Amino acid sequence: MTITGSPREDRPFDPARLVLGRRLAGLHTRDLAAAIDRVPATVARYESGLATPPADVRERCAQTLGLPVSFFEPGRPQLRLDTGRAHFRSLRATTVVERDQALAQVELLWEIVVRVEEVVNLPPVDLDAVAADSPAAAARAVRHAWGFGDGPLPHLVRHLEARGVVVTRLRGAGAARGPAAKGSSTPAQAGSPGSAAYARPKSGSSRRGRKNIDAFSAPVDGRPIIVLTDKGDVLRRRFSVAHELGHLMLHPDPAPGSAHHEGEANAFAAELLMPEAVFGDLLPDPTDLVALAELGGRWGVSIAAMAYRGRTLGVYSDSVFRQLMVTLTRLGWRSGEPVRGEHPGEEPALLVKALDLAADQGLPLSLLAERLRIGLPCLRELLGIRVSRPRLRLISSSG
Repeated sequence: MTITGSPREDRPFDPARLVLGRRLAGLHTRDLAAAIDRVPATVARYESGLATPPADVRERCAQTLGLPVSFFEPGRPQLRLDTGRAHFRSLRATTVVERDQALAQVELLWEIVVRVEEVVNLPPVDLDAVAADSPAAAARAVRHAWGFGDGPLPHLVRHLEARGVVVTRLRGAGAARGPAAKGSSTPAQAGSPGSAAYARPKSGSSRRGRKNIDAFSAPVDGRPIIVLTDKGDVLRRRFSVAHELGHLMLHPDPAPGSAHHEGEANAFAAELLMPEAVFGDLLPDPTDLVALAELGGRWGVSIAAMAYRGRTLGVYSDSVFRQLMVTLTRLGWRSGEPVRGEHPGEEPALLVKALDLAADQGLPLSLLAERLRIGLPCLRELLGIRVSRPRLRLISSSG
């Protein structure tokens, strides 16, 4: 992780910002080059600082990436993360572009946090390492230190946010931003919902996103960040939060794609959400899906997670486990199952509440977007904020 300064402010263009914008959009250099009618080598010269794109080319880059032209201007520090500084589940399951896009989002989140902390004090980071000889023992130590006992874990995201961890959920996983389809009409204002970057590409256009990323985390400049996506159901995302907490507690030096680290994070999450001391005795007959669903609703875990836990604890045999997984596959519940009970979902709230306080202190969302030099739609996506619009109803009267 590096935090870089800015080039001379008398220059109209910061090449590192073009790199960040392209990565944020999930594009290869060749994709951006095609969208602005340049060859990839020319874009590479822009990004390396060997050449400065003229004003009209900067405008086309902004259109393509869904960002204001001012985003490319110098004058503010920039965080640069590489893959080796983040906890990714599997390097084989994700492309370089997907990981670059995810890291670019964290880099911008860091800028948001820095700006917000100029006017609002976020909770201090309180994730002290625990002395334990195994991931399960570490999870038990966390339960004890945080006062959870052996019962169902309360809202996990809220507890992490109260301890200074920034959690955000990126909406629209699997739907990349940009590039604009050629032949489209005159573009709307860059960064608006109707702009080229948010327009639906024509058939055959490249669409990249975070479809292979459940969640990831990174310790950024002293403050951990956990990023969730829309992949999976709410119970799967809850397990992902516990998994990422395991990484943050157990693995100060990330090793992306490490099977050993992933196994340890899974063991931590399983013990944190389903403690061995009590959970094994609660597991019902594996053929009773209703009882399994009710238990999962009380504890905030999926049937699939309980199946793995039952096998690990020796309650379910390998053959029983396999049959249960076959049943879940047949029902289509492996990637998402009907959710009932006390855990309809855990939505992050720290940043949103901090932004409300910042607005009271003279830093509304629109001004924050202006200072970051990104459009409001991009800022809302990074913060996981949905925009709800009232529905217009026309009432006709007779006579």
